[in-house]
Amino acid sequence: MNHSRNVLLARSVSLTPSRGFTIVELLVVIVVIAILASVSIVAYNGIQDRAQSAKAASAFDTYIQVLQMYYLDHGTYPSSMDGGGYMACLGEVSDYPADSTFAAGECYGPPDGSGKGTANNARVNSALNEALKSYAGSLPDGSIPKVTNGYMSRGLIYQSSYEQNASILYFLKGNGLSCGNGKAMSSGSLTTCYINLANGAIST
Repeated sequence: MNHSRNVLLARSVSLTPSRGFTIVELLVVIVVIAILASVSIVAYNGIQDRAQSAKAASAFDTYIQVLQMYYLDHGTYPSSMDGGGYMACLGEVSDYPADSTFAAGECYGPPDGSGKGTANNARVNSALNEALKSYAGSLPDGSIPKVTNGYMSRGLIYQSSYEQNASILYFLKGNGLSCGNGKAMSSGSLTTCYINLANGAIST
């Protein structure tokens, strides 16, 4: 008798449906996962911004030192003028591959690509590079991720038209980022990093 009752009890237990997740519980789980994912993405983007900032600042500081050494030897800064363009991209042509906006070696110009391959875009200056390599050996990679500030930019931009004065400028995505030995100015979602050099000294 006990055996029969146990069998019936076992059958009744086995036939009892197991309780699954309710719709509300599933929605809570989905919301928690979404929150965790968004926090992770924000943190990852912040790490990327800081890494790009550190890379650009390192190259920036190296070029400042090289330009100061050049000035001490020559009494002028090397010219950025090249075929009608008055700005130069710091680094090698290979640092700036061609894409929809820029020809190879270009780093600054109209975002619609209308300046591609023309003097309207800043580009690597081979004469400038040869002058700087006497002091740096291999040149630091001056490229950075693309940003738009009215114009499209993807690298360190050098300008010295009059040769007693020079400047380096670049733009980073994110606010309040480090600019190495340069000055920083945040506007909107960008940090502008720059330095002015005059007569062998950093100009304020």
